[in-house]
Amino acid sequence: MLKILFTLHVFFCFTTISFGQSWETLSKEGLELYDTGKYKESYAVLEKAKTKAEEEFGKNHVNYATACNDLGMLSNKLGQISQAETLYLEAKNLREKLLSKKHIDYATSCNSLALLYKNQGLFSASELLYVEAKNIIEQILGKEQPEYGIACVNLGVIYFEQGLYSKTEPLYKEGINIIEKKLGKEHVMYMTFCGNLAELYRANNAYAKAEILMTEVRDITKKKLGAEHPNYAIACSSLGTLYIQQKLYDKAMPLITEAKSILEKKLGKEHQTYLIVCSNLAQLYKEMDNLQEAEMLMTDVKNTREKVLGKDSDGYATSCSSLASFYADKKEYQKAENLMIESKNIFEKLVGKNHTKYATITHNLGYNYFQQAKFEPAEKLTLEAKNIREKILGKNHIDFISSCALLIDIYKAQKKSNLSEIENLFLDINKAIFYQINYNFFSLSEKEKSKFYHIFFKKSQIFYDFSAKYYPQNPQIASEAYNNTISTKAFLFNTINKMRERIINSKDTALQNLYSKWRDKKEYFAKAYTLNQKEKEKRQINMSSLENDINNIEKKLAQKSEFFAQANDKIQYVWTDVQKKLNENEASIEIVRFRTYNTKFTDSVKYMALIITPKSKFPEMVLMENGNDLEEKYLLNYKNAIKEKKEDVKSYMQYWDKIAKALPKNTTKIYLSNDGLYHQINVLTLWNPTTKKYVLQELEVQLLTNTKDLLKEKTKKMHIKNAVLFGNPDFQESIESKNLPKKLEEKSQKIDQERNFDFIDWQIEKKQKQPFFDKDSIKNLPHTEEEVKNLDKILKTKNINTTIFLKKEATKNNLKNTKFPDILHIATHGFFLTDTKNKNINVDDKKITENPLFRSGLLFSQAKNSLEDKTNGEGILTAFEAMNLDLDNTQLVVLSACETGLGEIKNGEGVYGLQRAFQSAGAKTVLMSLWNVSDQKTSDFMYLFYENWLTKGQTKTNAFRNAQLFMVKNKENTPFHWGGFVMTGLE
Repeated sequence: MLKILFTLHVFFCFTTISFGQSWETLSKEGLELYDTGKYKESYAVLEKAKTKAEEEFGKNHVNYATACNDLGMLSNKLGQISQAETLYLEAKNLREKLLSKKHIDYATSCNSLALLYKNQGLFSASELLYVEAKNIIEQILGKEQPEYGIACVNLGVIYFEQGLYSKTEPLYKEGINIIEKKLGKEHVMYMTFCGNLAELYRANNAYAKAEILMTEVRDITKKKLGAEHPNYAIACSSLGTLYIQQKLYDKAMPLITEAKSILEKKLGKEHQTYLIVCSNLAQLYKEMDNLQEAEMLMTDVKNTREKVLGKDSDGYATSCSSLASFYADKKEYQKAENLMIESKNIFEKLVGKNHTKYATITHNLGYNYFQQAKFEPAEKLTLEAKNIREKILGKNHIDFISSCALLIDIYKAQKKSNLSEIENLFLDINKAIFYQINYNFFSLSEKEKSKFYHIFFKKSQIFYDFSAKYYPQNPQIASEAYNNTISTKAFLFNTINKMRERIINSKDTALQNLYSKWRDKKEYFAKAYTLNQKEKEKRQINMSSLENDINNIEKKLAQKSEFFAQANDKIQYVWTDVQKKLNENEASIEIVRFRTYNTKFTDSVKYMALIITPKSKFPEMVLMENGNDLEEKYLLNYKNAIKEKKEDVKSYMQYWDKIAKALPKNTTKIYLSNDGLYHQINVLTLWNPTTKKYVLQELEVQLLTNTKDLLKEKTKKMHIKNAVLFGNPDFQESIESKNLPKKLEEKSQKIDQERNFDFIDWQIEKKQKQPFFDKDSIKNLPHTEEEVKNLDKILKTKNINTTIFLKKEATKNNLKNTKFPDILHIATHGFFLTDTKNKNINVDDKKITENPLFRSGLLFSQAKNSLEDKTNGEGILTAFEAMNLDLDNTQLVVLSACETGLGEIKNGEGVYGLQRAFQSAGAKTVLMSLWNVSDQKTSDFMYLFYENWLTKGQTKTNAFRNAQLFMVKNKENTPFHWGGFVMTGLE
């Protein structure tokens, strides 16, 4: 896809003028026409001015040199490159002769000619001239003057155009610092240069840095020049195009439409700045599938540029390229090809082949041929584009990634046997992806992280499919597959947790206060969603503004905090790092779900297990190619066998047999990180028909969100001092108040009503049978009271202080008021709603669909009344609310409730449900259930677990396993009774 961006570059000229009146009039008129974008009219007037200057002063005069330079500027703009060069050189030679090389006018000629060469891609020649101009200005004026700052930025531009960003940034910053010091932050030049730096950050995909600068430029421009000034419109458009790149379309639309309206009014429909904004808006329409509007705008812009600039201009070529990409997406390949070839020829003539613009149109033309199965020209063009991008932009740029990905598709479509070349392309892509994540990821909000990461997730999936096919020929590819997995699995979850931990552990009071404000608003947000629309209107609650406010505070935390800035672990761990943590009889296993890819994703699902042992030369890959059957008929068989308490001889063979055979015979313990359907089954319950044992009896299995968790520094064993226990809630308890807490109500008053917000585009992959969630089916849980009281006795024998909430006291508010317990035990009903249109829970359908954390939760006292009264949510705690609990350093959360381990499965990210929520709140380990277990059996199991852990001194992992093994000895206890419990986390 062609990116249409508007860059705020400036090129200032320094001239001495002592015009004769008639020449002065013509020159002024011509330059005014230039400023309004009427280039052809301007050219005609300035051509007359040059003739008049020759008549009045002769060709050996500085004013004639100025007239040549001005006309050269117009020739350049109109694509008359040869004539522009002749005029610029004539002016430069005259100024050297009449004024010397140490004159400011000579420096101006150097700048003019440098710009011409830059636009042709003659970067070396351009650089020499910019350096010469910069040195002259330094000698004449010194380094403290604005003119020198301009010279720095001009030189920075040439490096920017070459993708030499490390050279560009210091020059831009030097120019900005000079202008800020001399002219102040509200000067137009300061704002323009900040715009340049923001464009540099955007080009390098440093979105957070770009947004900060672009927002500053927009706000200062509005304050200084007003909301109707063209510069303000330019700043809005620039910020809007940044949001287009990030796919934040709802943010982009108002900015770009505002910019278009201002520029149309102030500059007219033929001005190039207006046309650039129209192109940006057309791109946005295209991204949002408003194809009719997109095509109309693109065509209008192309026709206007042809009229104003001519067919040999950069602007016209850019319009052809944009419209071509549009037609290619509509599969109108011949129309696209004609426009692309026209654009390619123009760019080759204007800037040469060693330029990003030429590389982009070459890549697009290659893709167009690929879509038509014309693989030979597609391969040739894509290779050319890839090599140019590698040379100019480097291997970490997104455009380079795109060329590599397209080349892979071309090779796969041709069924070429050069798998090693494809592997090298994948390795380049993987390295670039992690560079982009490390460079951009840390300072985004969670929803923006999700959207940003989604851009790269598909490429990771393609790599898994390739590695599965290539593994028989080159088993070492499994090393890269494992590295890719531990770098990406649960990435969003781990990054967000690190940010929270760093803030909490910081000594920055202001940062912590901002964090508290963010949490308060999230709490109010969750509470407000339990109100019906009438109640929201009555309380004047604007949910969009509230969501936007929460998101903006989160971004401030990310952008302003050094702790957030460091939160993304930039060390690139590899599989051997995990291997070093394994003891002799241990293994680590990463389960990966992926789809088959044949230039497009198919519906064929596969699973791979990547296994490491202490003696592995590289990970072993075990492939399960019947992923669709595993997720459908075999999963149904597994669930039915569990529910009906029948012996299950099929599930082990389908889900575990291949993995077990790949493990060394001396393996006694495995660290297992699940994906996909493996979150829905408990591998410990699988019955080995050969040994007549459950996996539980054959192996010790410790569940981790990512086997990279083994690399975490182990914390010292903490002495358990206190525990908070909830049980036997009185679900029928009457409602004391239907009002929002006053404290929370007040927090809504400071919300910015002008902003907008959109949730993450959550994907619901599969529908499951809807579990209970009906107020009439909510049964009391008397055994949970016995469970809590028995647990209380065990805890007190270990001198652990306990706080118990039973019956009417087992409320959501009491849970929210619980601060940092060592143990939190909640015995109640849990739920997960797979039906996104369920009317029983007090959250509107839109939010239930968008965010699965609203569809899982726990029931507390008042639950039945909460379901009856849509203004009250006191009896229902959603997983979204649970994320806001104060559980930092909580060693264990036990969710002694049915189906608390369920949630919506996000491939590569795990289960979006209660487990994720409580761990996000700070819990180190979470014990939960995958299916309904009887009240009595749950109580029995919990007693065994705590007795093992606290009385017998076993580790949590061993205590959990031994409790299950004890229940297995009783033949009445089938996997239905003990296998529903799972525990995730490190000791």
